Amino acid sequence: PSDPGDRALDQRVIGSSPPAVCPSSEMSCWVRACDKLIHAWEATQVELHGQYSLRRLQEFQAYRSNASWFRVVAVVLLTPLPVLTLILLTDAIPLQSPREGLVSSHTFWVRVWITAFIMCAALLEQVRASIPTLPIKSHHAAALTLCNCAVGTTFAFAMACVVGYPVPLTIPAIAIPWAISFTANLWWFLHRHFRDHPEDMNAFRQLIPVVLVQTVQSAVYPAYRFIFVHLSPNEQIAFAALLPIIKIAAKNAFAYVMRGKDDLKPEAVILNVEVFSALLMVGCMQGATTIYSSLVLMSADFIHSCLSLRDLHTMLKNVPDGAKRGQSLVGGAFWLDQAIFLCNGDPSLADNKGVSDRSQLRKSRKSRWHRQFRTQVQPSDTVGEPICRPQCAQTNHQNCAVEAGKSWLIGAQVITSVPTEISASSPPIESSFAEVAGLATTQKKLFVVQTLRILYLLEFVLLVEFTETIVPVIYSLFVLMVLRLPNREHYSHFIAPNDDVVFHQLRNVFSYSALEWGSLVILQLMLRRYVRLSPIQLLAFVLEKQAKLVQSHMMVWFFFTISMMLDHFGTCLLVNENTPVLVNSFGAGTDFSFQFKWLSEPHST
Repeated sequence: PSDPGDRALDQRVIGSSPPAVCPSSEMSCWVRACDKLIHAWEATQVELHGQYSLRRLQEFQAYRSNASWFRVVAVVLLTPLPVLTLILLTDAIPLQSPREGLVSSHTFWVRVWITAFIMCAALLEQVRASIPTLPIKSHHAAALTLCNCAVGTTFAFAMACVVGYPVPLTIPAIAIPWAISFTANLWWFLHRHFRDHPEDMNAFRQLIPVVLVQTVQSAVYPAYRFIFVHLSPNEQIAFAALLPIIKIAAKNAFAYVMRGKDDLKPEAVILNVEVFSALLMVGCMQGATTIYSSLVLMSADFIHSCLSLRDLHTMLKNVPDGAKRGQSLVGGAFWLDQAIFLCNGDPSLADNKGVSDRSQLRKSRKSRWHRQFRTQVQPSDTVGEPICRPQCAQTNHQNCAVEAGKSWLIGAQVITSVPTEISASSPPIESSFAEVAGLATTQKKLFVVQTLRILYLLEFVLLVEFTETIVPVIYSLFVLMVLRLPNREHYSHFIAPNDDVVFHQLRNVFSYSALEWGSLVILQLMLRRYVRLSPIQLLAFVLEKQAKLVQSHMMVWFFFTISMMLDHFGTCLLVNENTPVLVNSFGAGTDFSFQFKWLSEPHST
């Protein structure tokens, strides 16, 4: 038997050493492997690497105080209405069959011009919203949009005359001359302003990579869809697992090109990636040949949502309990109210350099699994006791409003929250403010940083859930309404001879929509429980404050996707009309077989 003194020394070493000591070397290797895996996963999650600005925090506080519940609910419910209305109005234009050739395609080119105008206006609005100091008035924007869409439409018509109709790879073919025209016109119009304001010139240059990422995404997702619908049922199940990887790569690409713009990044990343991805998912679900491939798509999305909520839950644990437990948003001061109080009372907290430095936060981020394992293997009476173990700093536990021993691991420092005593005669909000007012200046800044990071993550999670909820709804409503429009026969989705087959195809879409609605309800309950913050208020704040960007991103991707479903852009001209199933909803615009067989038909010119 070993000496008792040696065992005590071993316990002290275990308790004081930073790394976790496992009972066996195999377990230690497993923990290190899990730790590396979690670090790699968290490094790819863009929502964990950013924060609100102090100005945005104050704007949200003002919105939360002034916006009525009727206004909040109206903003959330009415946000999808403009895009749904415009795509239905555009689809109300009756089209001739593409089999009749170019000579009978007059209304199609009218639709192309209208679609190009809407997409040009949406993209130009993104430029104006990203660089507010640009001197682009409404009439200037209208002139630039008319010029750009005229160039794109004329080029497409010329290609139809020379190459054939429908034009192979229509949208990519139009995108190249349109992008050149768009950039040249903006440069000609703004070159004097750029000469006098080089900072705007630099901001404009930063937008170019964003457009490039959008262009790449517009090719990758349709290619994925084209391959998916041509696979066997078993192959679809395996191929569906690739979609989450594509989404993560796209999010990181957008986050990289928008670095330094944390206030705009959540909306730009989610509305670019998630809208297009959700449209792709509902299209794949409608064209899935087995329910299992749809389940894989929905399961991958659900697992990612659960992981995001777990990240949110972990971050919320770093907020002092006294900032989380209260009567209501008005009657009690929570973590958000405390941060606003500190920002308003201490001018030094307005220094963004001190608050927005995230390098220490990234260095100090540790694996949750690793910390949990250390908590399990370390003795409770050793020096290495987990820092997050609850302890009451006072002997009178009944007077403690919170368990004040919970600490914040921020940067390389461990900051213990100050205990708060709330008596019957002390107003809760004043007592809560007194709790944070006693902190040192450095601790106050770190408290604000933690608040800003939580709000940043909240906005990401809310926008993801909102997008994945409304996209299936808009898509389903569009499908059901187009069934009653004359252009129904020009969509490959509606080759089926009766509506029952279409409803059967939409069954998976309805299931996906129900799952997302359930996720949104769970998120609402979770946030109300942990932070007493209504998610719908934060969501409405983002949708209303950045309404132009939100609408422009939705317009671009919905019109892009709906246009590529038309037979006039597609190979579905040669589909067997007696086949009552979806064969291919993306045609010539994304005919990745590169056969373009319709060009050999007499109607192609």
